[in-house]
Amino acid sequence: MSIPRYQRTLRLVEALGRVRDEKVEAVALSVGYRATKNFYRAFRQLTGTTPTGFRRLPPERAAAVLEFAKLALVGRRRAHN
Repeated sequence: MSIPRYQRTLRLVEALGRVRDEKVEAVALSVGYRATKNFYRAFRQLTGTTPTGFRRLPPERAAAVLEFAKLALVGRRRAHN
């Protein structure tokens, strides 16, 4: 994994832990995105859903998505449903 991709994934993992309780725009800015459009795009690429869609997930499913994202940091991807 390249350094920029690792940094992007790390920022998104941080965002996953906060996006359910905070405003999306505030989370995007706090993890380093200047534009929410870019944040939404990166979030969707990693999780398969938007931040709003992630908020609507049941807690168990949200935890599985977070685990998947953490595994991406160490280069171990596994399918998520």
